[in-house]
Amino acid sequence: RAMVEAGVDDAVDEVGDARMRTNTRDLSLVTVNVDGLGEYQATPGARMRAILPELLRPAPDVIMLQEVVDEMYVVLKQCLPDWKIYRRRGHDFPYFVVTAMRTMAEAGEERTTSYAFPESQHGRHLLTIRRKGWVLTNVHAESGRGRIERDERAAQLLHMSRAHEREVGETTCVLAGDLNVRQGEDQCLLQEGWSDASANRGVADVNEREEWTWRSGANMARYDRVYTRGVDGGSSDCISYARLRTVWGAFTDHVALHVVLRQSTCVNHLCEVEV
Repeated sequence: RAMVEAGVDDAVDEVGDARMRTNTRDLSLVTVNVDGLGEYQATPGARMRAILPELLRPAPDVIMLQEVVDEMYVVLKQCLPDWKIYRRRGHDFPYFVVTAMRTMAEAGEERTTSYAFPESQHGRHLLTIRRKGWVLTNVHAESGRGRIERDERAAQLLHMSRAHEREVGETTCVLAGDLNVRQGEDQCLLQEGWSDASANRGVADVNEREEWTWRSGANMARYDRVYTRGVDGGSSDCISYARLRTVWGAFTDHVALHVVLRQSTCVNHLCEVEV
């Protein structure tokens, strides 16, 4: 399982009386929009039963879903009885985001909040869960190419770009989901210090068409993203990034993304030295 202590590295300075201890902890996360614009022969519940085994294959700690409907939510509760499953309460729109967290004894207390974008025409909202040094926000941003939709999406992205300012302590903030981002629209995130996990894995130039996450016929785009940002000294690296194409086509018009993030924290320790 990934959300565990991955290792400890010690570095001794020249004097030998101080050690820098680096603790690392990995988080495995999967995200996918389970509907999109496609038309499907199977019912929503049947599609969820087909999608879920593919999402569980890489053994994630967290599953983030967008455009879930009630029938799918019932299947999730049935198929993941040992997981904690979260959604926004009192949501009036037929689809919503859902985050499922693997239950772990060492995870500690979780705190969950949700924020509804007040000007959204489609009920778009964020769902944030805080667990043991991670702040995990499930995102489904405004879609559409019209001016009104673009302006609303820009306002939503600007709100998300400042999300780290609302957190305290040494943590790593994660924004994951269907951001509906077109090329260049994420500048507000990058300027605030957020890292795109796709670029953070060591690829110099991300090809938007080759690495599409949504496709319908000849149309394709990289709408689905994972961004990270450290708070108060917290940091993380994307050590694995993969597109799970097995869900695309018959079940959704999006691919799933699977990322493994490695969080690092450094602590100074005084050590006894023989004289």
